[in-house]
Amino acid sequence: MKDIFWSESFKNKLFILMLISFYSSAHAQIAGDNYLLPHEVSGVRIVSQSSESYQMLIVHDTSKKNKPKLSLVTVEGDQTNVCVMNLMNLGKRPKDIEAIAIPENPDSSIMVLTSKGRLLEFAISIQSAEAELLGEARLPKSSLEKARFEGLDFLDLDGQKLIVWADRGKDELSGTIFWGWFEGVETPVTILGEAPLRVPYPRVPNTRHITDLALGEDGTIFITAASDGGNKGPFSSYCYLAGTFMMENELPAYKPSSLVPLYEFPGNKVEGLDIIKHAGHGSFVFGADNEDIGGRLFIH
Repeated sequence: MKDIFWSESFKNKLFILMLISFYSSAHAQIAGDNYLLPHEVSGVRIVSQSSESYQMLIVHDTSKKNKPKLSLVTVEGDQTNVCVMNLMNLGKRPKDIEAIAIPENPDSSIMVLTSKGRLLEFAISIQSAEAELLGEARLPKSSLEKARFEGLDFLDLDGQKLIVWADRGKDELSGTIFWGWFEGVETPVTILGEAPLRVPYPRVPNTRHITDLALGEDGTIFITAASDGGNKGPFSSYCYLAGTFMMENELPAYKPSSLVPLYEFPGNKVEGLDIIKHAGHGSFVFGADNEDIGGRLFIH
């Protein structure tokens, strides 16, 4: 057999088919190692990793002025270290931050998103624990009357940068995935497509169909969904493979997949998701916002 059949792209697609096949006939896994955090997690992105440790940026959606909006968390073995980042040149402080993404690499800049569609770009200095605002924009208005955004990521596709974001939905109202080309915060984003999404679990009531999303380098999209029972719970969450982005007729297209749960998080409201690159297929970090109970990280 020619080597082309065992290319990285082919192996990625084979792995996805194996995941779907396995989870179609089995219950979702409960994610592995977990770590308590002093603050809730509404979004997470890994900025560096080694065989023994991870460094990740975490955003918090608290509206309290004395609570942090952005933290650097280091996980090494069974230990965690939390360093609150100082937001510089911010101007109007965002009421909440619901998602974080890295368009290129963390040495250039990061992007964070509020629930109302405010998109902020920061330069990050790990050494001085500072995040300096570089610019901001607003995502375009959609057909939704009262959108609440809770997911953001970027994908290199056909030599261009695709931005993907999501409205969380609630109960009988589906979540919605949006996408368009991204050319920087100075250039307005135009919605090129949108797709409704409704998860089978958690069941209503209090279901948020999309609480975060993450894109693989091959265009696969993973999402988390959660049940929010209030500040004291109860909570429940699941992770899904939600489909693939690809080029079709010279435009980005979304191809949905069957929504079969991959991971389950009883008692946790997962709002953060990232893919652990170069760690084998099916490796993720998840973050939970358990309100009065605090935050939690899961690494699988």
